[in-house]
Amino acid sequence: MGAIDRTIDQLLLDSENPRNESAANQRDALQKVLDDQEEKLFVLAEDIVEAGLSPMDRMLVLREKKDSERFIVLEGNRRVAALKILSNPSVLTSLHVKSPLQKRFEALSKRFIREEIEPIACFEVTDREEGNRWILLRHTGENEGRGVVGWSGLAASRFRGGDPALQALEFVRTYGNLSDNQKHLLINSFPITTLERLLSTREVRELIGLEVVSRKLSTSLPADEIIKPLRRMVLDLVEKKINVSQLKNKVAQTTYIQGFDSSDKPDLSKKGASTPIEDIRGGDFQQKPGKTQ
Repeated sequence: MGAIDRTIDQLLLDSENPRNESAANQRDALQKVLDDQEEKLFVLAEDIVEAGLSPMDRMLVLREKKDSERFIVLEGNRRVAALKILSNPSVLTSLHVKSPLQKRFEALSKRFIREEIEPIACFEVTDREEGNRWILLRHTGENEGRGVVGWSGLAASRFRGGDPALQALEFVRTYGNLSDNQKHLLINSFPITTLERLLSTREVRELIGLEVVSRKLSTSLPADEIIKPLRRMVLDLVEKKINVSQLKNKVAQTTYIQGFDSSDKPDLSKKGASTPIEDIRGGDFQQKPGKTQ
């Protein structure tokens, strides 16, 4: 038992695939995957053709019977279904599938290069019980850390390379004169997508003196002025004084900004040369931002 490599023809769809009802045979199993996935299965097949199989995910397999060279795929049935169709699109003629989808699969299969996919990385388990443990951890949430732990919106933003909202958040975290508790909340429970929504609205950016240049959040205002509205926005979000349902459209967003206290509004008359806020340093501030509650 352990890591093995196999071909498409050696892999069998699981007739007991939990995504679907039990299947009578391989044809029925493929039909059920098609019925359940439809367009999603095509998108997966297209991604396989363009980028191959994910190098991070082996298929979890169980030998069909002793001494057999065929393996039931316990984890990876969508991938196997896509591969079966790509390698032999004629299989669709015996299945119930929408004509436009069938034609797209047939056209896609002409671009499929089997030699670039095989051999397929698998991991053989001794029985279903062993396999079920790993499948449950993969598909039933974090399980206190045993399973797949999803990224927060903040982590996803970092991975994408520093979106404007993340630049604003880091700016406030560094120069906003925040308490330790507020900094903790920024790291662990900040609604980054709501800040993204605000900063993606041109009217909001104009009201607070910001612009986006080549994905860089920039300002023509002095550091002391631009920290005011950004600090207010970040603290309102992290302390749940405002939420996404209150900022659904442009009117709601601009009304929110216009309702800031004078101490949180920048003096737009102090404009100078445009600078990415990432380039602002502590020495650029004349005084610390407002006191932290």
